Amino acid sequence: MSIRKTILSILTIAILAAAVVVGGYAKPTQAQDNTPAASRFIRVTGLGDAAGAPDIAYMGIGVDSSDTDINVALADNNTRIEAIKAALGELGIEPTDVRTDYFNIWQDKGYYDPSITSDAPPATFRINHTMVVVVRDVSKVGQVLGTVIDAGANVVNYVNFDIADRAALESDARVEALADARDRAQQLADQIGAELGEVISVVEYSNSGYYGPAYNMVGGGGGGGGGASNPPISEGTLAVNVQLEVTFSIQ
Repeated sequence: MSIRKTILSILTIAILAAAVVVGGYAKPTQAQDNTPAASRFIRVTGLGDAAGAPDIAYMGIGVDSSDTDINVALADNNTRIEAIKAALGELGIEPTDVRTDYFNIWQDKGYYDPSITSDAPPATFRINHTMVVVVRDVSKVGQVLGTVIDAGANVVNYVNFDIADRAALESDARVEALADARDRAQQLADQIGAELGEVISVVEYSNSGYYGPAYNMVGGGGGGGGGASNPPISEGTLAVNVQLEVTFSIQ
């Protein structure tokens, strides 16, 4: 009987231990069942833009000279560039707002057909000197163009308008983009029967675009025509666009 009681006691202890082990694993399972559901959210992209009149312009202007004698071509180019700088100064353009953007000398050997003649045409030296000019009074852009052309410029690569300080426009566009994002998120929340909550995150993407005409002219060698008329340049409107990726919580 003593041995039997001992065996029963051992079995009882083993059963109790198994129950303790099972209970130990049961608690985490119960805790997982009580874990709150994953956060729910809506992510949308809001768009906003603000437009304003440009208050600064950048012009790419210069001189293209050519001659069979490189020294003659260079002298012509230098003379006309200096005349352009002087004319810009008379218009009130500061020297710090004029800088060389590109200078190139190359030899144009031309084309000839050896089957027709064995005499190749003389090589021509081409010199191209272009400058970036900053015009801080956009109402004078047409006048500046007419003046530099008259002074000897025969290359106008571009006229680009901009706004010197975009902070105010960007702020207005940002407010509009956030309001647009909230409207979009509210529509989606209504569709799925949810309540729109607070903003969880915001990511901003911004860019700007110029909407308006630009003037472009590339001329041949030769000096200014004298009394050049001012091109009718229009600055158009510059728009600052902001995109906000906004995440809202929902319930």
